[in-house]
Amino acid sequence: MARKIKDGSYTQWYRHNIDRWQGSAEINALSCEGYRAFHNLVMYQFQRPDGLLPDDERTLRVQSRLPLQSQWDGCRAEVLAMFERKGEGKLANMVMYREWLFIQEAREAKSNAGRTGAKALWDGEPDMADACEWDSNRIADACQPHEVAMAENGTEQHRTVQYRR
Repeated sequence: MARKIKDGSYTQWYRHNIDRWQGSAEINALSCEGYRAFHNLVMYQFQRPDGLLPDDERTLRVQSRLPLQSQWDGCRAEVLAMFERKGEGKLANMVMYREWLFIQEAREAKSNAGRTGAKALWDGEPDMADACEWDSNRIADACQPHEVAMAENGTEQHRTVQYRR
């Protein structure tokens, strides 16, 4: 289940660059337990309100979801080598932390555009409200999977990809 963060939104997904992930020499060099532990830890990191993991041995072992202490002990060094210390008692994988920051900025921009549009709408400025709604949708759509098609006039048209569940 996704965790609710302080602004009330859920962090159920993150952008995952498959080619970068599969092409990473560091990730390919991980043991099976190390790969599993690292993947689970970066997902937990993304769901944290501050985008950082606690630098606590027991918490990291539990969040790695490795069932045996001996499994964590065997891959601990290789997994922790993929993280950097960020402040007092915090760890971060910097690739995931940059993704987390990008999503926070996009969320804030969309929220601000919505507030500006609502204010303009209620203050009687419909042209401004339309512009803010367009900007809000453009920002939100950039974070979603989308296709690019060429229109008849030669311009690009971006469409959000809808997946069947």
